[in-house]
Amino acid sequence: MSKNANRQQAFSGNNRSTEVSTGGRTLKFIWIILAVIIILAICAAIAVPIGLILTKNNTATASTSSNTSMTNTTATNSTNVTTTTVSTTINMTTTINGTTTIATTSTTTACSYIFTNVASYSYSAPVGIATADINHDGKLDIVETNTGTNDVGVLLGTGNGTFTVSGSYSTGSGTYPRAVAFGDFNKDNQLDIVVANYFTGNVAILLGDGTGVFGTATLCTIASNPYAVAVGDVNGDTCPDIAVASQSANSITILLGNCSGAFGGSGTVKTISTGSGSNPQSVAFADFNSDGRLDMAVANHLTDTMGIFLGYSNGTFSAQTTYSTGSGSNPNMLTIADFNLDGKLDVVVVNAFVSYSCIFFGYGDGTFMAQTQIATTYFSEAVTSADINNDNIPDLICAHNSIGKIGIALNNGNGTFASELFTATPGGGPIGIVCGDFNGDSKQDVAITDAYSGAAKIFLNPC
Repeated sequence: MSKNANRQQAFSGNNRSTEVSTGGRTLKFIWIILAVIIILAICAAIAVPIGLILTKNNTATASTSSNTSMTNTTATNSTNVTTTTVSTTINMTTTINGTTTIATTSTTTACSYIFTNVASYSYSAPVGIATADINHDGKLDIVETNTGTNDVGVLLGTGNGTFTVSGSYSTGSGTYPRAVAFGDFNKDNQLDIVVANYFTGNVAILLGDGTGVFGTATLCTIASNPYAVAVGDVNGDTCPDIAVASQSANSITILLGNCSGAFGGSGTVKTISTGSGSNPQSVAFADFNSDGRLDMAVANHLTDTMGIFLGYSNGTFSAQTTYSTGSGSNPNMLTIADFNLDGKLDVVVVNAFVSYSCIFFGYGDGTFMAQTQIATTYFSEAVTSADINNDNIPDLICAHNSIGKIGIALNNGNGTFASELFTATPGGGPIGIVCGDFNGDSKQDVAITDAYSGAAKIFLNPC
C-alpha cells in the first residue's frame, strides 16, 4: 500500500473515532438534561418550593401561597361517646415558570366537649342566674341570686372568661331570691333586673344605671312562692312586662309595665291559672303561632305537663292547652328554639324524676306534637339552649344537680340529640345555668350557680 493510501486510511479511522467520541458526549449531555427535567418534575409534583434555588441560577422563578379551611363533624362511636372532629385543610400552591401545582394537607382533632372551669366566685347559696352586657363594654356580665344572704350579686366580664365582683344588692329581708331576669323597665336604654322572691311572695325591681350599678329594690306583691320569671312585651305598648310562675298559687302572674320602672298599679296585675295542684316551676315567652304576639310556655311540676297559653294583643291569654311529659316526670324547666330547623318553634322540657327530657315539636300554629323523649340524666334541674359546636343548630345544655355535672347534648340537626357529654362541677351541683361567649372566641361557654358549694362558676368551651 502506498504512503498516501495509508495516510488516507488513518485519516478515515481518526474521523470515525472522533465521531464516536463526539456522539458519546452528546448522548451523555442529553441524559443529564433529561435527569434534570425529571428531578424538576418530581419536585414540582410534591410542591417543594425550589424556585428560590432556581432563581439564584437565573433559570426559573417561583411563588408559593397557602390557604386553610376548617370544618366540624359530630359523630357517635361504638361505645356511645360523642365527639366533634375538627378538620383542618391546608392548600399549598407553588408556581414555577408558569406551571402551578397544589399540595393539600389535612389534619383532624377530636373534641369531647369537657368544659374547663376557669373561675369560681363565692356566694351564699346562689340559685338564679342571667347574663347580658349591662355596662355597654361589649363583654357579657352576670347577675345571680343569693338565697343565703337575700341579695343579688353582679359580676362584670373582663372579656377573657373571668369576672370582676362588682357588688351585691339587697332584695329585702328574708326574701330568698329564687330567679332573675333582665329588662329595660324604665326605657332609659340601661338594663334593669327583676327578681322573684320565693319566701315573701313578691318581686324586686332594681334599676340599672348602665355602669353595672343598680338602685335600691322596689317590691311588688304577687302570688305566693314565685319560682321563675320571664320578661317580654305582651300587650304591644313597647314597655317590658313580667310573667312570674308561682308554685303554691298554681298560677302565672302578669305584671304590665308602663315604662317607668314601677309595677303593680291598678288594672296592671293579671293572674292566670295553670291548673289545680300544677305547681309551675318555669315560664318563658315566644311567638308560637307567628301572629306577632307573645305566647307563654309553662312547666307544671306536679301535674306532669307542659302548658301553652296563646297571647292576645291586650296582654291577656287563651286558656291553657297542656301536653303530657309522662307520669311521674315532674318537669322542672323548659327552653325554646327551632330544634328541627323547620322554621317553627319547639319546646324542650327537662324532668326531675325520670331519665329523659321531652321535646315538643311545634306545628307553627300554637299547637304541638306529643312529646318525643330525649335520653338525659336523672334529675335535670335546669336547661338552656345554645349552639355549642358552631354548626348553627341549637344544642341542649343541662344542669344535673344530683350528679354534680353539666350535660351537653349535641343536636343532630333534626331535633334528635347525641348522648350527653358531661363536665363535672366540683364541690356540689349546678342549679342555675346560662350560656354566652365569655372570653370573646366566638364559642358558647357556660356559667352555673352551685348552691351547695356556694359559688358561681365559669366553664369555657374547649373546642
